[in-house]
Amino acid sequence: MAGSAVGFVVAVGALLLDVQLNQRGFTPSGLLSAHADNPALWVTALMPIQLGVLAWALTRSSPTPPPEPSRKRTPAGTRPRMVPATQLEQAEKAREEAVRASHSKSLFLASMSHELRTPLNAIIGYSEMMREDVDAGMSAEPADLVRVSTAARHLLQLINNILDLSKIGAGKMSVVLEPVIVNALFEEVSATVGPLATKNGNTFKTEIRERIHKVQGDHMRLRQVLINLLGNAFKFTKDGTVTLSVDVESQDGFEWALFQVTDTGIGMTATQIERLFSEYAQADSGIKREFGGTGLGLSISQRLSEMMGGRIEVESVAGKGSTFTLRLPLPEQMKVTPARLRSMRGLRVLVMDDDPVIETVLRRLRREGVDVHAVRTADDGRELAAGQEFDVIVLDVQLGGSEGWKLLEELGKGHVPVVVASVEDDFDRRNRFGTAAFVQKPVDYDGLLAAIQRAPRN
Repeated sequence: MAGSAVGFVVAVGALLLDVQLNQRGFTPSGLLSAHADNPALWVTALMPIQLGVLAWALTRSSPTPPPEPSRKRTPAGTRPRMVPATQLEQAEKAREEAVRASHSKSLFLASMSHELRTPLNAIIGYSEMMREDVDAGMSAEPADLVRVSTAARHLLQLINNILDLSKIGAGKMSVVLEPVIVNALFEEVSATVGPLATKNGNTFKTEIRERIHKVQGDHMRLRQVLINLLGNAFKFTKDGTVTLSVDVESQDGFEWALFQVTDTGIGMTATQIERLFSEYAQADSGIKREFGGTGLGLSISQRLSEMMGGRIEVESVAGKGSTFTLRLPLPEQMKVTPARLRSMRGLRVLVMDDDPVIETVLRRLRREGVDVHAVRTADDGRELAAGQEFDVIVLDVQLGGSEGWKLLEELGKGHVPVVVASVEDDFDRRNRFGTAAFVQKPVDYDGLLAAIQRAPRN
């Protein structure tokens, strides 16, 4: 607006000056006659008006600067509100914990690369050596096969720990509380950790200090926790003794089953115990360098124990050994005489699975005297289950895509107990269809064997 006004004033002044110079008066006829001889004068006379219009247009098109934000001022005589010192201390503490957790996680991820590659390199290396021997007409060394199997199991354990922690963190881990036979549990765990006991020249003992028959918990998860505690005890003990025992204790008017793993190993200091159940961390970096490990096992074990209504407690003296106590609720009706596992011989089992790896499990079941029948399709499974009598059915719910879940629903309506062995686990669906047990794939033979033994029989 200001530009157009200036242009208008300048233009009028120029026209008046032009009229005065021509001495013809300020009339339209005089103006026209003054410019009749030279039309170019019109351009010079109207140029100020053109510039004014241009300035006005540019003024309209330029954005209007935003108004400055209003600033609140503290009224005179008042002081700004101060943050309490306790809140500042809490915020600083939370920041330090977050930094410490981030640092521990970074160290874990850095070391996990090495932990995973070590067994994987062993598997690849020994496999190539055995292939070269076969190509050369030689037979594979049994020791090499053992090394491949050991490395593969180690790698599987590392991956399972990572997946378990992820499931727990995402709230996807579920436990099934059921009566667990203590004597049977001890036999399963002892068979699994037996090779670890002799590795460092240790002696392994089991004790049932009180006549206790059953405890309440998730059989698979309880077994996982005890194996983890025993694995640590054997790793940190050399030429010593490791004992797995169970006892009963009354506390706060309630009965508790106490599973204790006691060793005579290196022990721990109070500072190391404080870090013991932290995720992605071990007692200290020296332990990681000397003994290896990821620092996930105890964290997962504590979380699983809490999900079963219990907890893990630790007592330790540096240089003298440690005692890990798993405390679980014990309903009074479960304090009775122990019972042993039932024999597997003559048991008729139908396995519905299209995974070629299941063949190794079938061979081991047959060695136990189990009458095993295996099918690879859902239709064959339906036909065989309808035509013959079986004591237990083992089913992979991923058989034939969605057919596995449909088959589970059909089998759940019958009287034969079904053990689900699969990578996929949907507790709600399994519970709805009345499955007897669940075994995570890749199948752990001892876990599958225990699930089949626990299944109810007619």
